[in-house]
Amino acid sequence: MKYPASEKIEIIRVVEQSHLPARRTLERLGIACRTFCRWYDRYLDGGPEALADRPSAPSRVWNRIPSYIHDQIIEMALEQSELSPRELAVRFTALHTPNDMPPPLWPVRSSKLSPDPSLNRMAALALSLARPMRDKW
Repeated sequence: MKYPASEKIEIIRVVEQSHLPARRTLERLGIACRTFCRWYDRYLDGGPEALADRPSAPSRVWNRIPSYIHDQIIEMALEQSELSPRELAVRFTALHTPNDMPPPLWPVRSSKLSPDPSLNRMAALALSLARPMRDKW
């Protein structure tokens, strides 16, 4: 069960002021000792503000393709609908790699698209997006 910050503060005060040992007080309240210790450490480090709910999901996904690149891939897929998903991925990767990198070898296997992992993710997105788009048109 999630507790708002105000209830966490109240529970901390009850445990601090109780004449019973903390473990027994927490048992009566139905709160795990580990949970209470985590709350108490945060309270000691940052005060009552540190007890506010935090989002459980990470704020950033490590392999998300930026929206401007996503839009470029979709635009290219719509303009060049005759390309297979693999050809689209290879062409996008070839056009958007830095100039000092050698061009991809032909035929390119999907596992050897580019030494740059972000470009591989772009190519994978192109592969996944191209098939449904070609089927729509």
